[in-house]
Amino acid sequence: MVRVGLGQFLSEQMDFQVVAEASNGRQALDIVRGGEVDVILLDISMPDQSGVDALAAIKARAPELPVLILSGFPEEHYATTLLRQ
Repeated sequence: MVRVGLGQFLSEQMDFQVVAEASNGRQALDIVRGGEVDVILLDISMPDQSGVDALAAIKARAPELPVLILSGFPEEHYATTLLRQ
């Protein structure tokens, strides 16, 4: 529900075009492999492959690709690890 809402909000903005959505980390990596994105909006908590693992795989594949991280968890849980990646 959050993904759909964010996608709708972003697609209504003049400077954004939503080109793909993923419901899990593996699908997000598949999107990166397709190479048609300028930025990834990634949730930490996803089924199948966590956002932390997906981020590591995305950065290994496309180190210069900007990634924005969403999380409902307190910052101290993941912030240091994710900023290093």
